[in-house]
Amino acid sequence: MGVYFHYANLTKRERFAVNSLGGGIKFSALGRTLAARAFHLLMVSMGEFGRTTSAPMGPGHWAADSIAIVGDDLVPDWEGFKNDFTDIEADVIVLVFNADGFEEIGAAAAKDDALFMQLCYLVSTRQAMRLEPHMRERFGTNFLQRYKDLCRDRTWFVPKDLVAQQGTTC
Repeated sequence: MGVYFHYANLTKRERFAVNSLGGGIKFSALGRTLAARAFHLLMVSMGEFGRTTSAPMGPGHWAADSIAIVGDDLVPDWEGFKNDFTDIEADVIVLVFNADGFEEIGAAAAKDDALFMQLCYLVSTRQAMRLEPHMRERFGTNFLQRYKDLCRDRTWFVPKDLVAQQGTTC
């Protein structure tokens, strides 16, 4: 099975999986996925050292914080870690979309059902409506029907909600 990695902010007690935006979740994927792009955006200070933007979960949200890359088999109490740290997967998807547009996310979602499903969930729950026209263009007008079909087949999928203040991210 191997070790599955997460980017973690020890100061804010937030985390997201290395495969949050597609790609692998093991050591070989570190720094090579769109989640790595999200990690970099979170770390970029947008002014003086440690000063972040006013938008929640925007560039610099993790600047000057204590951060780590943690593996599930390397944390003594993985379940405790998962419960104590807020999963910001949905927010980092929107962060990358806001910074770079949809093209790379759409390409990753075409290869990764979990990312496709997460994008559909954000659209269908109206949490990230700016994604909808891009989803229709990339995956066709019936993309939500495909999402329903995948939900029936992939019972393991657990959708993530945005945790940043609504209306400020997408």
